[in-house]
Amino acid sequence: MARSTLFITIFVASGHLAACGGGSVTAPSAGDSATRRVTTTDLLEIREIRVFANETLGCILHADGRLETALTAGGMGAFGSIHSDGSFVWNDGRAMARLAADGTIRTASGELLAFTLHPDGTLTDSRMQAVYTITSDGTLSGREGAERFRFEGVDSLGSRRTAMFLFAILGSPAVHTLMGGSRPPP
Repeated sequence: MARSTLFITIFVASGHLAACGGGSVTAPSAGDSATRRVTTTDLLEIREIRVFANETLGCILHADGRLETALTAGGMGAFGSIHSDGSFVWNDGRAMARLAADGTIRTASGELLAFTLHPDGTLTDSRMQAVYTITSDGTLSGREGAERFRFEGVDSLGSRRTAMFLFAILGSPAVHTLMGGSRPPP
């Protein structure tokens, strides 16, 4: 099984679903390549965030919004992009999901996902009846098994919201179906 497939399967097996939203962003300044400034219309803070599953790097969100996942042969491979307006766009430019201002997440086909991203950076999963948070050391909490996920580069409310959105879309069977893959197991 490909490493990126395994990583995504771990997310899906944890009971994840998701999508994306809307906003604007300013290019990072010379000394600030790991983050972008957030404007009042942004729903997400785009910055370098690394996601680990069982202490293995599985995903990187770059400061320019590019998303990469681990590959079996080593290295990282393109996995679309996330934008400050709350949208997740696939490699071919197709919109896959969007975060609305009210925190709900919908696929491009309009399907409402089980996740709601709250202003305080918590993520409610109505399907699993869990509320996820990221602890001060970057570990995910909220239900049994969540602690196997860890985030680096999450040190503000905006980055916490972005990490939770990333967590939601990586495990969304509905989003993966839109990307052309088969629906992962529930």
